Amino acid sequence: MNALPLVMVFFLPPGDGPTDATAVADANADGPNVAAAKAALAPLNPLVGQWRGVGQVRRGSREGAWRETAEWVWDFSDPNRPAVRFEVEEGKETLRLLVRPASDGKGAVGKGFVGQFTPPGGKTATLSAASLGDTVTFEPKEDGSDRLTFKRLSDKRFTLLIERRSSPTGRFLRVAEVGYTRAGERLAESSLGGPECVVTGGLGTIAVEHAGKTYYVCCTGCVAAFEADPEGTLAEYRAKRAQSAQPAGAAAGGSDE
Repeated sequence: MNALPLVMVFFLPPGDGPTDATAVADANADGPNVAAAKAALAPLNPLVGQWRGVGQVRRGSREGAWRETAEWVWDFSDPNRPAVRFEVEEGKETLRLLVRPASDGKGAVGKGFVGQFTPPGGKTATLSAASLGDTVTFEPKEDGSDRLTFKRLSDKRFTLLIERRSSPTGRFLRVAEVGYTRAGERLAESSLGGPECVVTGGLGTIAVEHAGKTYYVCCTGCVAAFEADPEGTLAEYRAKRAQSAQPAGAAAGGSDE
């Protein structure tokens, strides 16, 4: 007679095993809510686009001056943690700053902003800013060395001041300052007129198509986000418009009629 296989069944008492809700909460613990993160980063929308810069080691002196190009662009490489990226593409030196809202560690947007800064030839350092306005300063941690200050002068111009200290208690000294002018067509927020980006709400300057209709986005980062999930992007955009109760005929990217 063949022996029957032994089957053992274990019952976990309530609370002793992971639940679907717990797994979802753990998965989202690292990043703030996507919609809230995009709203927190919206003050950077007027900077999105390409820029031409002239850098100076000493203000008012052409000695050692250089030209460069840079870009502000939305970054959705981590779909759960939207960011805005500033990157110098062509110039004397390259640098990169990835800006995200600070997280409270529980899946919600916290206070302030975090910038992952990669200087020329250096390793990435974490900077922080208290808020986003016309002047934004990203401060280093206690043992950090670089400080960045962005100052928006108008829709067409902003400056970047780079400062560095040699020790945690040392004084910040000027390394360089770059004055930027917007390249090509003038961009601005949708409140100044023009189609609206269906991903972030900024000014739509790039046309994208889906299901035979044309919509607009503000940068290459938003093009990638739209193409990855056009239906989800449009559903979120329509829900946002309905919630804000825009009057009929208001400027928007694309038409559902």
